Amino acid sequence: KDEKALAYYAQYLSFVPDDADTVQKYAVVLDRRAVTSGERVHLILRMEQVLRVKPNEQEFRLRLVHNLIAIDRYAEAIDNLKKLQNTWSDKAEVLHMIGWCQEAKQEYRQAAVSFREATHINPKQIRSFALLVEMLQDRLNEPDAALKAMDDMVRANADRYQAYLLRARFQRRQGDEKAAQSDLQTAYKLAPHQPE
Repeated sequence: KDEKALAYYAQYLSFVPDDADTVQKYAVVLDRRAVTSGERVHLILRMEQVLRVKPNEQEFRLRLVHNLIAIDRYAEAIDNLKKLQNTWSDKAEVLHMIGWCQEAKQEYRQAAVSFREATHINPKQIRSFALLVEMLQDRLNEPDAALKAMDDMVRANADRYQAYLLRARFQRRQGDEKAAQSDLQTAYKLAPHQPE
C-alpha cells in the first residue's frame, strides 16, 4: 500500500527530517512509483540525503543513477557510477553505464574508451561491443577500428548467435553482403529457433 506508506513516512519525516533509515525507506517506496519529473527530482534529493549519511549503500546508489539518467542528469550519474566503480561486483556493467552517459553527453571519445574497457573486463558483454562499434563507426569515423572490435567480439563469443548477427548487420551496412550472409548462416546454425 504505497500511497499510505508514503503519507505516513512524509508525516514522520516532517518531525524527524534527518532520520536516514526512514528517508531511505521512504525513497525506496517513492522509487517504485516515481513517474513525473517533479516526483523524480524529489526522489533524487531524498536519495542524495541518504547517501551523504550512508555512502556505502551501493544498490541504493545504483537506483539513484537510474533516476538521474531518467531526467538526463548524466554528469551526476557518471559521478555516482565512479563511486561504484571500485566496489560494485560487475565492473563491466558500471563501465558500460558510464560509457552510455558519456555518449549521451556527446563525449564520444571517452565513451569509446569506457566501452572498450568494459569489453576487456567482460568480453561476453555483447552490448558493450555494439556501442563501442557504434562510437567508432558512426561518431569517430574509425571504420577499421570498428571492424576490429567486431572481430574481437565474435572471437570472444564464438558460441553465441548474437555476436554473428550483430557483425552481419555491420557488414551489411558496409556493403559486404557475402560476409554478412556467412555470419547469418553461422548465427542460424547456433540458434535456429531464435526469431531474430
